[in-house]
Amino acid sequence: MVLAVDSNGNPNLTAYPVTPALAAATTDLWTTARKAGIPDGLYEPNGNWAPRLGVVYRPSERKDIVLRAGYGLFYNSYTGNRAASMLNVPHWSSESQSFGTGTLQNWQTAWSNDPSKFGTFQVYSPLYNIRPARTKEWNVSLQTGLPFKTALTLSYVGTIVGNEIGGNELNEATVGPHTSIQADRPNPRFAGIHVYQNFARSWYHGLQTKAERRFADG
Repeated sequence: MVLAVDSNGNPNLTAYPVTPALAAATTDLWTTARKAGIPDGLYEPNGNWAPRLGVVYRPSERKDIVLRAGYGLFYNSYTGNRAASMLNVPHWSSESQSFGTGTLQNWQTAWSNDPSKFGTFQVYSPLYNIRPARTKEWNVSLQTGLPFKTALTLSYVGTIVGNEIGGNELNEATVGPHTSIQADRPNPRFAGIHVYQNFARSWYHGLQTKAERRFADG
């Protein structure tokens, strides 16, 4: 795991009262951002170009037929402040316990009262070079007037997200019976390790119709 550093390249190991003990207990599990060759704040900034374009066209002198089209780029963010709060080793903020019939663990003693002892840790970690998901949206519509002060609109609407943010679980136990799920994890010193990156994709294509009559004459 990689730890963010200050402008001098030093990690803050006094952020919370338990941090010094936690850092010592996990000293072989983390390194600093500069040693890993990534940005100090564990995030690589990037610019986003988000243009919008709209066109309206009346194909003839008739006032009751209108063509419209639009296109735009929009950027989404993933939930929470995971990059700054939940994964900045060794300021761990999520610790998990598993219970089963084989352990017979009393819940009242599940957590140690010794601040230098810890259970297994669960990590939520976006990649340092993760990018906001980019949504492309477009539409084309034809609107025409109908009798009785009514309008009819036919529209094609499309949306695609090619770099949606999704999470991968990298520390699941192997499939099959277990004497200890934790011992069968690839890295048994951790519980879940959730890595968020731009690997998902979503899309939508739709035909929409609308008949509209506005209130008139009271």
